[in-house]
Amino acid sequence: MKDLSKRDILNIVKESNKETLEEYFPSDADELSRARKENLARYQSFVSSAKNFLDQITEKAKGDYENGIINDSDINYLINDHLNKAVQTIEYIKVSLLALKRNEAPPVNPIDMLQTGKQSLARYQSFILGASNFFDQIIEKAKTDYENGIINDPDIDYLINDQLERAMQAVEYVKASLIALKGAGIKPGEKGPIYPTSRYEE
Repeated sequence: MKDLSKRDILNIVKESNKETLEEYFPSDADELSRARKENLARYQSFVSSAKNFLDQITEKAKGDYENGIINDSDINYLINDHLNKAVQTIEYIKVSLLALKRNEAPPVNPIDMLQTGKQSLARYQSFILGASNFFDQIIEKAKTDYENGIINDPDIDYLINDQLERAMQAVEYVKASLIALKGAGIKPGEKGPIYPTSRYEE
């Protein structure tokens, strides 16, 4: 066996302690990757917060419907007006994100046209507006991050294809839950609405 040089010994030590060295002395690429993940996690928090507002619609509707405060007609109104406005808002965010890549002006936010309707439904409107506020923060943050080079085109695509898709699923979940309230609801053995999760959640 030939004698090992100092370089050979150093390479052996580096290779055998690769994980430890990477933990304490991460490369520039590792640092950039970590910063990107942390930044994108902020967008995920906006979607999660919006989803919390949407979930409150389902919870409140259950109690109101059981106590006769709202009826089938009100349920239909929530679905066809309020929740459709939420869908339109998510589509607005998608188009606005695409406009960033194309350097185009964003469209008008449809949530500005939301109608209150009956007084008994005013609380539901506040849930929609709360969710919309967090959706709006996505585009506001994306504008700044994109202009400053913090996020790029693939990150925009990720926000559209994963996070906003998750937001859309959250709205559809609430719609399905409200429909299930009417009539007999979900019968035993039937599959209820599927709760939305990110493809990247463990």
